[in-house]
Amino acid sequence: MRVNACCVTMVVVSTLLVSGTIARAQSAVPCVLGVMSYAGLGQQNITGAPYSAALRTSFEQKLPDGNAIRSSQIVHQARDSKGRTLNEAPIGCTHAEDGRLKAVVAVTVFDPTTKTIMNWQVDDTVSKVVHVYVMHEPNRKLPTAEEAAEQMNRSQMAARTQKNNEVRIENLGSKTVAGVQVEGVRRVRTIPAGEEGNDLPMEVIDEQWSSKALSLILRRIDDDPRRGRTTVEFEDLSLSEPDPAVFAAPAGYKIVEQHQVETTVAP
Repeated sequence: MRVNACCVTMVVVSTLLVSGTIARAQSAVPCVLGVMSYAGLGQQNITGAPYSAALRTSFEQKLPDGNAIRSSQIVHQARDSKGRTLNEAPIGCTHAEDGRLKAVVAVTVFDPTTKTIMNWQVDDTVSKVVHVYVMHEPNRKLPTAEEAAEQMNRSQMAARTQKNNEVRIENLGSKTVAGVQVEGVRRVRTIPAGEEGNDLPMEVIDEQWSSKALSLILRRIDDDPRRGRTTVEFEDLSLSEPDPAVFAAPAGYKIVEQHQVETTVAP
């Protein structure tokens, strides 16, 4: 399978989460250009807060000659009361039989009850295989003196970089997104003139509207003059318990168990 990686850029924030019912039916979605997909806006290992939804990601970049690039795509997500999550999102482009580009869709299911991650692709040009990864806790060990010194050095360098970039935090209050009350925070980072070859200071905006009750970011805006503006917003949000069948491997797919995956342990 030939995948055009430049068509879609994936920005993974956490474990992926999506609605399997829609995932089974979205193999013919069109391929779009320039979209950054913020997968995993919902936190993993959250129980008692089920939902299913479509997330619309819209991208716009204005070019110096007056031209503009605009595109959008849909990602589907679901989470049940046990904390199982499912995500369906385009990961690239391939050519259909008629020669037109179509999206390659990947589906990922995370199940904390069995400590497994399943993923597969919805694409007629690849084998129908579900890869199952079994997770386990890594052995904890204290860092050596050299490793500790290197960690401190990286932290100090990051702190110096942060000092050179002014960050302003704005409380935006509350509003309703997809029928849910959310609280908004905007972070504006100012890049000083000359730091990245820029003649004038630049502002990079990260705006988030989140629900503490659901542990979800229901709306996010990433506005960066170097890359354009990306908006991610929940649509068709349902807080009902998803059908358990959406977290199962699709019929007709071969199940292949892979090597174990170590879970990340925060220091």
